Amino acid sequence: MTLDIEVLKNYPPDKIAGLGSPRMLYIYQGSLLRKEKVVLSDSEKRILKISNLEIEFERLRRQYAPNAPSRLSCVYLVENNIDGRIVLQNMFFNFSNPMIIEVHILQSIALFKADSSWIDLYNQEQKEDYIKKYWSGETYSKFNKWEYLLEGTIQMTNSEQINEIEEHTKNHFPNAYQKIQDYKQAQKSIGNNGVR
Repeated sequence: MTLDIEVLKNYPPDKIAGLGSPRMLYIYQGSLLRKEKVVLSDSEKRILKISNLEIEFERLRRQYAPNAPSRLSCVYLVENNIDGRIVLQNMFFNFSNPMIIEVHILQSIALFKADSSWIDLYNQEQKEDYIKKYWSGETYSKFNKWEYLLEGTIQMTNSEQINEIEEHTKNHFPNAYQKIQDYKQAQKSIGNNGVR
């Protein structure tokens, strides 16, 4: 969220550090595609379009809402209703029925509520005014598509959902599941030995 915009456009591999957001993955993939001198496939054009959109939203966030969380590093939250599910489906187009997880905000450095309808409009017509209205928190219509950008930490609160996610991870991502279990065991051992 503090990198120069030109660095974001041409995101070099040596700038990658730690865990990144899906938005940053688009930024990185877009930077690679910008260097290509070949005709892009439809999926590559889509990646480049998302990358350009996120760079433009970040550039104007710094101008219109510098204290708001960056879309590139925040945690996205939605309300647990039909509108929230529509926002998720638009955000994660590969998922037909995304699961909304109940969470508690543990720490909030910054929280921003925006109508993602402005993003849809910007996708159709690249007007800076749409980005400005997004970052001002303006409502597009009476059918809002609210998303909440959180710079902070969250904790899942529903034990049934936690178990469901754990089972899903165990069945579909066994290597990741095992690493999580190993980490939990190591943390438990550290706690039992009184070592921190």
